[in-house]
Amino acid sequence: MKDTEKSKEELLRELEVLRLHIARMEERQSASQRGGGLRDVSFMPHPASTRELEDELRRNQAYLENIVAERTAELEYANHKLQQEISERRRAEEALRKSEERYRRLAENAPDIVYRFEFIPRRRFTFISPSVQRITGCTPDEYYADPDLPFKLVHPEDTPLLECVFRARTFQEGVPALCLPELRWVREDGTIIWTEEHTAPIYDEEGNIVAVEGIARNITQRKKAEEELKVAHQKLLGIIEFLPDATLVIDEDRKVIAWNRAIEIMTGVPKEDILGKGNHAYAVPFYGDSRPMLIDLVFCGEIDFPHAYDFIRKKGNTIYAEAFVPQTYLGEGAYLWIMASPLLDDSGRIIGAIESIRDITEHKLMEQEVRNNAEKIKLFAYSVSHDLKSPIIGINGLVRLLHRQYAHVLDEKGRRYCEQILKASEQAVGLIEEINEYIKTKEIPVHYEEFKPIEVIRMVRDEFDALLSVRGIDWVQPDSTPSIRADRMSLLRVLRNLVDNALKYGGPDLSEVRIGYEQDEDFHIFSVTDDGVGIRDVDCEKIFGVFQRNETARGIQGTGLGLAIVKEIAEKHGGKVMAKPGRKGGVTFYCYFSRGL
Repeated sequence: MKDTEKSKEELLRELEVLRLHIARMEERQSASQRGGGLRDVSFMPHPASTRELEDELRRNQAYLENIVAERTAELEYANHKLQQEISERRRAEEALRKSEERYRRLAENAPDIVYRFEFIPRRRFTFISPSVQRITGCTPDEYYADPDLPFKLVHPEDTPLLECVFRARTFQEGVPALCLPELRWVREDGTIIWTEEHTAPIYDEEGNIVAVEGIARNITQRKKAEEELKVAHQKLLGIIEFLPDATLVIDEDRKVIAWNRAIEIMTGVPKEDILGKGNHAYAVPFYGDSRPMLIDLVFCGEIDFPHAYDFIRKKGNTIYAEAFVPQTYLGEGAYLWIMASPLLDDSGRIIGAIESIRDITEHKLMEQEVRNNAEKIKLFAYSVSHDLKSPIIGINGLVRLLHRQYAHVLDEKGRRYCEQILKASEQAVGLIEEINEYIKTKEIPVHYEEFKPIEVIRMVRDEFDALLSVRGIDWVQPDSTPSIRADRMSLLRVLRNLVDNALKYGGPDLSEVRIGYEQDEDFHIFSVTDDGVGIRDVDCEKIFGVFQRNETARGIQGTGLGLAIVKEIAEKHGGKVMAKPGRKGGVTFYCYFSRGL
């Protein structure tokens, strides 16, 4: 077989030529036998005998048969290849048909409008999906019949945009797919429908634009939501504008997008001069140059501020700080309370931040005045307590001496008067000592350290062990506690006062004192529970006041300062106190210490 394949028609022509050649040779052989020789055999240049002629004829016949066999094999191979090509083409055509059917089904069932608009040979829609009727109110047949129907339905103001889609001259070679964000369509009932168009030009082999294919998506609901959001944004800006606190808002690029009236007064900078500016421009009115402020902590976890804040605290997503800023109010300066919070989108991503600034100058001056007065009162209290304590102790000593040495001279009434004077003077001395302790609690700074509360609980247990044994009262405490950061002596004072309160006012039926510890996300929580006489719900708050005593304390010696001291210590630890009556008597006192110390 030859290396090059021939077409079926060529092989048939060669086979026919060979057959004619063989027929002529046979005819000449027959004529030679009748005439006695071979005279016109063109392929035999020399005369030869009949035998030689026959041998040569056989060789030629074999040669010709071999050629016929080769041509026949080539013809069969070509026919096989042709059948393969026909099968492959049929499979490709079937796959293309199925693909076109899937595409058509997808286009016909899609909620978006899918279309093809041709410019050549004439302007017309060759396909538009059924969803066009739901969106624009017109059927596909109406679009097929009128290629200019879109221009009749589009809002007049959007006609230039539509020209970009349905005019071939708009497109040039190499123009990418075109997206028109907003097109308005006016339905027959007057309602406005918004669509977003995504289109692409289609070119022929010569680079001419022959059609445009596109998808139009109904964005009416999105536009309504955007309009509602815009209205809400305007309302928010209106609220911010009239907030009493100076307020600024920046976007995620840290450009100012809101600057209210109060901050204009505080800084002397009108909003027209600051809106839209970035690069920390909002710091210039406060510090004279561009620098990070508290609001920047919303975006960055840590910042080395070039200016000092009195403190910076964070609770949740909100950051609080306090500082004196000398350039406010045209250089008069002011103490400011500052609060910064992030603005989040629906996914929780930070898209901006807001900072509110309150002038607390007057408040700070009042605080200083209160501190000055408190110092004066403290000195007065120390002076009074000292001046009172000495004569009271003297009276107590003289009465005690009188009672010891002259009791036999005094009658029953005189002895009772002496005992009453002794008791009253002892109570006065105890009260003075408690007042001094209360003042110390308020004034002495706390020392925070790491320790385990169980160590303090054991100290309190040892202190009251004898009294607990004498009265037969059970003591229950935790087996262990985790380490905390607090003032050790303050916790000792809290537990000592609460246990003393339980033993003193629990009544004769008191049988158990229970010490508890637990913690939540923000606090260490200590509790002291007893099963004594308890307190009323209405007394749960007021008993922590200075010189406040419960009705069950009548006839029992006390100053009314023990629980006030507990409250003072809890507040110094960023916490609180509370009392909760038991269901069947008794009471539980809770003391909260912050975990953020």
